[in-house]
Amino acid sequence: MNDIITKKIKIWGNVAGPEFLQFVSRTAARLAMKGEVLHEGGLVHIIVSDTEKRTDAFIDALKKDCPTETEVTYITKETVQYRHFEGFAVSDEGDAYEAYLRPDKGFCSECCSEMLDSANSRYMYPFITCSNCGPRYSVADRLPFTRENTSMKDFPMCRLCALQYRAADDRRNNDVLAACHNCGPRLGMRLSKNASVITSEAFIRWKKNPDDREKMLDDGVWSVIYTARNLLAQGRVIAVKGMGGYSFFCDSANEMAVSRLRTIKQSDRKYFAVMFKNMDWVGQYCRVGIAEGKLLKSAARPVVLLEKQPHDFGHDPFETDENLQRKPIKEFDSSRFIAAVLPGTGLEYMLLDIFKRPLLVSSANVTGMPVIYDDEEMFAMLETEKLLAGVFYGEDRIRTGLDDSIVRIIDNRPQIIRRSKGYAPAPLYIRAGGEASERLSGADGKAALEIFATGGQVNSAFVLARGKTAYQSQYMGSLFGADNRRVYTSNVARMKKLLGINPKYVACDMHPLYFSTSFAANYMKMNPDAAVMVPVQHHHAHIASVMAEHGLDGPVIGVSFDGAGYGTDENVWGGEIMLCRGGHFKRLSHLKYVNMIRRDFSPKEAWKTAMCYLHDMDNGGRFSAMPFSGGSGPKEAEPDESREFSVNIGYLAENTDLRKRPEWVHVRDVLDSRAHVIKSSSVGRLFDAAAALIGISGYNEYGGQCAILLEEAAARAMASPGADKKDDLALLFHRQIANTVLSQCREVREGKAVNGEGKDVNTVVLSGGVFENRVLTELTLSLLRKDSFDVYYNISVGPNDGCIALGQTYVIMKRIAEGEI
Repeated sequence: MNDIITKKIKIWGNVAGPEFLQFVSRTAARLAMKGEVLHEGGLVHIIVSDTEKRTDAFIDALKKDCPTETEVTYITKETVQYRHFEGFAVSDEGDAYEAYLRPDKGFCSECCSEMLDSANSRYMYPFITCSNCGPRYSVADRLPFTRENTSMKDFPMCRLCALQYRAADDRRNNDVLAACHNCGPRLGMRLSKNASVITSEAFIRWKKNPDDREKMLDDGVWSVIYTARNLLAQGRVIAVKGMGGYSFFCDSANEMAVSRLRTIKQSDRKYFAVMFKNMDWVGQYCRVGIAEGKLLKSAARPVVLLEKQPHDFGHDPFETDENLQRKPIKEFDSSRFIAAVLPGTGLEYMLLDIFKRPLLVSSANVTGMPVIYDDEEMFAMLETEKLLAGVFYGEDRIRTGLDDSIVRIIDNRPQIIRRSKGYAPAPLYIRAGGEASERLSGADGKAALEIFATGGQVNSAFVLARGKTAYQSQYMGSLFGADNRRVYTSNVARMKKLLGINPKYVACDMHPLYFSTSFAANYMKMNPDAAVMVPVQHHHAHIASVMAEHGLDGPVIGVSFDGAGYGTDENVWGGEIMLCRGGHFKRLSHLKYVNMIRRDFSPKEAWKTAMCYLHDMDNGGRFSAMPFSGGSGPKEAEPDESREFSVNIGYLAENTDLRKRPEWVHVRDVLDSRAHVIKSSSVGRLFDAAAALIGISGYNEYGGQCAILLEEAAARAMASPGADKKDDLALLFHRQIANTVLSQCREVREGKAVNGEGKDVNTVVLSGGVFENRVLTELTLSLLRKDSFDVYYNISVGPNDGCIALGQTYVIMKRIAEGEI
């Protein structure tokens, strides 16, 4: 009896929905385990009380016997306070799972084997799928997910596919996307007028006689694939249709090809992803642990950020694939990471197999624009973009565009940075808690309440929720442009139709100029039955998103560090320490305000941001002082009497030449006049200023570039301290920010905040785009944990503004559950 301990098991992966919970329950019953299983956010939590050996056997069974429609990617376990259980329960507070929109799934290993088997009827069929893989959400017209309710309704099954579809013991039983050479979408290509390649027939012909299969392949598939290979070998850029839309491909080792891709994308600096054929290829370029390998091979097929292998390309002890023509990928010379991804479709695998080295890949669009998924739009771009050599496509119809998801391992756990293809719109579950939660779930006999959260302005995504089940849309980029706004609007209508949700409660950001805010207001006008619109402060939503994911009711100390958010005092926030409980927050302290030029306040011009901090220092500002807290801000600006804290960056400016630049006089004069200034407490802008002051970078050519380069410098200093002064300064700055977080959280816990708010609170939540910085996040986690804080951060949604809609949903759910709405 003394050997029995209680373990909390957390499961990442495609495990949302009732099927997986029931599978866990059946497995527990078979093994006589006692405990409970429940959803929290995008994870499944299992709590069991048993011996260590039996608990490990239970975990092994969950991995081994996982249903085909679900997938366990990563499991952790930890010992928690002992709990006694009489049996095993599924604890989801009676939620009804009325609809489950399944995300797209990359093609599986069984389909890959069939595609490469010359004796198989689907040999070299580029759009091969089975019941375990293939498009889902991107081709759906309505629920339930049947063939007639998807774009595949235009492709009647041949006799072979129909037999397999009906066979109970076949892997394609009830495969909605079942297709082959004889009945499925055809492979085609369209070449630019200046593409000089020799090719034969561009299409696979419709063939009904299996005896003609080899001739069909000779005339069609091989022609198209070899044409694509020849264009890539010439250093050209091609567009290839995959799941959720088109992607651009080029030779990763050809600098001219990469330059052409940058010109097409209108992106000078932002890193592209690298597609590898298999794990052997990945291992020759990147460090791959068990967790990273599972993420790469998972059905979601995300882009995974991996550390590079530090070895010479002249002698390659890692080479295991004799067909791989291995060359350096100079695209990532200045980064310690490679953004790696495996093929998601048979067509992508074929390209890599025949080209025999990794390909650079990026979504088919101009940077900042929506991913192209419509064939005619892609053909139109081929006509106007001279650097694009060809378009390779299947004639299937995609219903909505999906960018790649981006995932990394941080703190030894997976974290989604961008939630899109492969993950969206799988449901997230928010536990409202208490008897009042019946108002949400409809347990009082009424229909479950339906909610719409419009999200933020950048890294945009929205949420539609029924009861405590939240469906978050795919990533849709920035909403500053008309095209992205159109995509956002159409996807709201599409998901409402698919889910049958007509929300009466709407949550949005407080910023009056955000498109998502005006969209919420227009929604209220256009829907007379809509009852309430609740504006949620931006940084409160950040913290609330973590509370939603981890089932936290509070109180928690929320640390929200990002680029910008509209504050309740109408200033720019971004360095906030909050006390959050339920659906409410109290701002306890913030990074000291610094004046920025309103008209020129741009995250692009880090040098100008740095000048604003220099001006503050020259005028006795606190950024030349050591870290401290104390003293409430001006009463007219800070009605909540939150305290200010500052960070010493005076030493970063000791050797700067920014005051010698001609722009300095203009910046200084405008700030002196105070006529066109705005107050900012943004830690994101502080990172920009630090990068510019040190001399690492003074301009953001893409979002967060200066902060990324600053992090790279800090990482180099951790590996080689003293090798470079700039790197050492970058690391010192990171450590200062982490120590500032610790000191602020300590003061709250010790009751030193205004009115003693937060005294004895030991739970800390980290969120905001600044915490995409792995060096900062892991330094901060280490310091807080050593001081006995319990720390939580975003897992299933990114810490950037992609989490805002989930946080808004949590806040309005809590207020409804507590009877305030």
